[in-house]
Amino acid sequence: MPIVEQPQIGFVGAGQHSSLNLYPAFAATGVPLAGVAERNPARIAELEARGIHPIFPNHLALIEETSLDGIVVSLAPHLQADVVADCVRAGVAVFVEKPLGSTEVEAQKVASIAEDAGVPVMLGFMKRFAPAYTQLKTLIGEDTEQGPVISYACEFGFAAWKPDFTPVEFITQAVIHLIDLVRDLFGEVVDVSALQNSIDDGLAIIVQVRHESGIVGSLNFVSARAWSCETEKLSVTCVNGVVRVSDLSRIQVLTGEVAGTAAGPGETLAERSVTFDASNSPGSGSLKDLNLRGYVGEMKQFVGVLQDTEELSPSAADNVRTMALCDTILAAIAN
Repeated sequence: MPIVEQPQIGFVGAGQHSSLNLYPAFAATGVPLAGVAERNPARIAELEARGIHPIFPNHLALIEETSLDGIVVSLAPHLQADVVADCVRAGVAVFVEKPLGSTEVEAQKVASIAEDAGVPVMLGFMKRFAPAYTQLKTLIGEDTEQGPVISYACEFGFAAWKPDFTPVEFITQAVIHLIDLVRDLFGEVVDVSALQNSIDDGLAIIVQVRHESGIVGSLNFVSARAWSCETEKLSVTCVNGVVRVSDLSRIQVLTGEVAGTAAGPGETLAERSVTFDASNSPGSGSLKDLNLRGYVGEMKQFVGVLQDTEELSPSAADNVRTMALCDTILAAIAN
């Protein structure tokens, strides 16, 4: 791919997710929008009302009539793979929302097309760019005060956007973000076990994993009306302390007594707790939520990939490994 200082980027799709999250996050990059492909008359009217143009009937027309360097694809999951393949074959770099393919096999097909064409395909796993998790990376591990990671516990609860949410949809369209995140934070997973329970439209899946590094983790995923106020927590236990991330807006670092001190447990005030919070003021701006959730970060990353200032991550090959882990979890539930 050629390096461009001011890339030409278009969008395919103008649904609710794109309109609420991706378009405003992309605007924060400062890169002009080269065009949009949308065929739904109501959505076209909404785009025109917002002053977004030019608008094309499909992605092929958008590519043919503009000189695109990159394209953002956000469509219904079953439509995305073919559209991404068309864009890649046309030599246009792609940012695509998850999931790209419904299984590892389908994800691999698109990844192979991208690799053969030498065209970047970036996945929309925005939690990798959430400030809480990028900061978490700097607080854990061998070279940090907290030390190597021993284990973690992840909890995610939300009210599904439709009543008939299946386990496959739950894993591949909702909690896939957390599944990809723990791969990014802790490495590849080698062992998986899982349990499932459902009552009416409530669904719970609990997953236990072991990573190649030896780190063990638990993931507690719940879709229920009770969680109309979405919750997301990740607690990481290291050798010397614990780091807790709460709802993408707070990090609490708990550091235990330093080993080798002369004082015994409880004889000193050696325990420390440090809390990092997102600022909340009139100066935090209307993009606060999009920044904290990682949408602005992933859009800036995609622009940087086209400018050759950022690494392609997460890539289509990355997506294959995340989809493989989703397949493994679903198989574990079935057993």
